[in-house]
Amino acid sequence: PNSITVDRSKNLLYSAEDLNNRVLLFSLGSLSTPIRVYGQPNFTITDINQNQTSSPSTLYNPTQVLLGCNSDIFILDTYNHRLLHFPPNSTVADYVIGQTSFNLSIANGPGAGTVTLNGLYNPFGAAINSNCSSIFIADTD
Repeated sequence: PNSITVDRSKNLLYSAEDLNNRVLLFSLGSLSTPIRVYGQPNFTITDINQNQTSSPSTLYNPTQVLLGCNSDIFILDTYNHRLLHFPPNSTVADYVIGQTSFNLSIANGPGAGTVTLNGLYNPFGAAINSNCSSIFIADTD
């Protein structure tokens, strides 16, 4: 895994497996068996974007999980150049940052190759403030 995130209030651990193109969720009481997978249809497949274009349920090199304030999570989907928001208990994102659509994965967002205010290029770090009113994203380029 590239990183892990622990939700102590719910006894959960998220493992961002960048090379397996998924995030696994574990109960801290049973770290040998994951209870949910993000980015793949099941626990055994590890294809980039599930061998399709990017979508609300696919990942390509996820590098970090952020905990929201309402049992929601954010996944930094680095090679799709975006940050995804997942509502509680859902493996389908409902909001995307860095792209104008879930089906795009353009470096720097629309306008390929041109740096834009809302575009991302291989984001590799992010943080959320304590009241979840701001998200900070670090681009690699």
